[in-house]
Amino acid sequence: MKDKWNSFYSYLILDRKLSDSTANKHALESRFRLLCDYLDNNNLEFNRSAFLSFIEYKKTNGAKNAYLNQFVKLMKHYDRFIGMGQLSDFTYFKEVPPEVDVLTPSDISRLAQVQVSYSRQSEEKNQYYQALIYFLALTGCRISEVTTLKWGQVYADRVAFLDTKNGENRLVPITPFLYNLLMNLPKKEYVFQKIHLTSVNHELRRRAKLCVF
Repeated sequence: MKDKWNSFYSYLILDRKLSDSTANKHALESRFRLLCDYLDNNNLEFNRSAFLSFIEYKKTNGAKNAYLNQFVKLMKHYDRFIGMGQLSDFTYFKEVPPEVDVLTPSDISRLAQVQVSYSRQSEEKNQYYQALIYFLALTGCRISEVTTLKWGQVYADRVAFLDTKNGENRLVPITPFLYNLLMNLPKKEYVFQKIHLTSVNHELRRRAKLCVF
């Protein structure tokens, strides 16, 4: 399995010119391993019929079309890599964009500025989440970019995001207001310490209940 993945990954990067970012490598390898495990557990060899069986298994377990398309894209590459030629005409699933409620600037301000009564360190935690909410809203960055943001990437007028999902670095301008909020946070290795998507979602729901929209 390891040798198979290593040679396939080299093909993806060198021949197909996919991004070699760490995040992309982990995502590709994870999908490849999921399919290989399914084939091994069901004593199947990779071919069109086996891939259809895998897709059906994933759909039965609630996988969305956007998620399935990630496997289709990867396995089209693999099909070409091994010279089998059975998935070249395999079409992608139609993706339906989810309905998203967009917050107004006023909504964002109320979420950020509402004061939550925590059991301890209320002032520090409210400052922390105020900076985090404004940072996400004003920079448009991903949670994964927040979790790896170090102080060396923060400047008075911009923030540098390194090795992003697209495998590139990018600079995003920030306002003096946001910069001052960040400067009030503890100066540890990472700007936002110990942050996880689940805790952010939980905090946003808690704050939304305290706001009147």
